[in-house]
Amino acid sequence: MKKKLLAAFSLLMMLTLVACGGGSENSASSAEGDKKFEGVTLKAIVSYGDIEPAFEKFTEDTGIKVEYTPMSTGAALAKLNAEGGKSDVDVWLGGGADSYIAAKDKGYLFKYEPKGAKDIDEMYKDPEGYWTAVSFQAAGIIVNNKVLEEKGLEAPKSWEDLTDPKYKDEIIFANPAISGTAYALLETMYQNKGEEYTYDFLERLNENVAYYTEGGGEPAKKVSAGEFAIGFTPITGDYYDLANEYPVSIIEAEDLFPWIPSPVAIFESSEQKEAAQVFADYFTSKEGGDALQSAEARIMSRDDVAMPDNMSHLKKDNFLPVDMAKMAENRDKVLAKFLEIAGAKAPVKEETK
Repeated sequence: MKKKLLAAFSLLMMLTLVACGGGSENSASSAEGDKKFEGVTLKAIVSYGDIEPAFEKFTEDTGIKVEYTPMSTGAALAKLNAEGGKSDVDVWLGGGADSYIAAKDKGYLFKYEPKGAKDIDEMYKDPEGYWTAVSFQAAGIIVNNKVLEEKGLEAPKSWEDLTDPKYKDEIIFANPAISGTAYALLETMYQNKGEEYTYDFLERLNENVAYYTEGGGEPAKKVSAGEFAIGFTPITGDYYDLANEYPVSIIEAEDLFPWIPSPVAIFESSEQKEAAQVFADYFTSKEGGDALQSAEARIMSRDDVAMPDNMSHLKKDNFLPVDMAKMAENRDKVLAKFLEIAGAKAPVKEETK
């Protein structure tokens, strides 16, 4: 009996040593994996607000550094076109998916489906794996309550309200030829209300707009400063937080809730595709989603990334149906019509023509 117990004990000790040895090997392997990309730097084009904390977390977790250029997706696409797609940039994050679709069609993007894509709804990613949404840019209206009160004006409740003549020269709007979020408004309207309504809306809106800004976030700054009563605004936590410092309110228009996926993608011309794939994997994971959410609160593509309290009422269920392929397909003609209507109020830089 003692011999049997001794044999069993010896076997148990051997298994324990093997298990510990295996664990050490796995830990070493993991550590080597963590060190694999030490010293590697990715170059990125980014349209994502306060992204720095998310990139710092990414570097901490992977060893990969990120050098990035903030740029709207419209400007980024124009830059890619000018370079013939031969960019020295590795990855693209944020902004509107319409430009990603156009870039894919021109062969600028590398086909790669991130590991986290399996946890993201099919309608929020490219069916062939060229881009995957990490979050969404929704659009709304920002008003300065003090300016409205001084001028005896009521706050608008809808996009249609913005066409009321009483708001003439009180509105500042983002240029949809440059801002993907502003283009999302036009295309959501185009697909759900039709071409005739959309172009008529633009004509009437243009009568009240003082001018169109290059960035989607600039109108909110001008309205917060009291330079304008009403403006176009992306809907993220940061914009809701403006009410803590300024007499402003964010209005979710009752007639239309425009939205567009904000993706991550890898450029075909990247010479660091392995590290770029780690980037795409990371920011489509829950950990990466949490990092992005901490940097700038948004409606996220992953359902397991929590929404902040000031945005908890916003649901993806509120999104109107939008065909992403048609969004890209319609882009040139819709923007051409916008520029025709806007005229000198929306000057176009040479690189975005």
